[in-house]
Amino acid sequence: MFYKLSDQVTSRIQQYGSISDEDREIYRYGIQQGLILLLNVITTLVISIVLKMFLDCLLYMIAFIPLRVYAGGYHARTHIRCSIYSAIQILAVLLTIKMLPYTTAVYSAFAFCGFLSVILFSPVADINKPLDELEILIYRKRSLMILTLLCLSIILCHYYHFVCGIKPLSMAIFSVGVLIVLGKMKNALYFQNN
Repeated sequence: MFYKLSDQVTSRIQQYGSISDEDREIYRYGIQQGLILLLNVITTLVISIVLKMFLDCLLYMIAFIPLRVYAGGYHARTHIRCSIYSAIQILAVLLTIKMLPYTTAVYSAFAFCGFLSVILFSPVADINKPLDELEILIYRKRSLMILTLLCLSIILCHYYHFVCGIKPLSMAIFSVGVLIVLGKMKNALYFQNN
């Protein structure tokens, strides 16, 4: 779906002479990635608006995305699966925030479980996008820095009794932790079978 649409858009751009034949595939891929990102953003916005949880969703995404980028973890095999899994994840997180009453112990436990996964295993590379030794060092350092900032943010939210910040930040750390564990399991199964 995205391939055909991005190919059509690229063809139109190429007709106007804006790109060369050599650069065509790079532009097509970039347009495809942009369309996928746009779909994910729109889906996330719709879910957050329907649940009336825009602020929770925004805080969650602000915390989740940078930590996820550097900590790594599970990746779906196709873009469609990735979009579906992402929507399910957002829905599950927002419903958890909405329905699970706030207690310091519960959300601290969520954050702590994710914290341990990031500390112990990050970064977890994908089989299709391995990391070299230098990248591993850089990604690990950055994921730990982001994790530290998120933990400090949660502590500040506790101090100022800002529960609306504690819940999404804790769930972001937890979500990345779950994806790290799933990524480790996927990689282990792959290497076991090959």
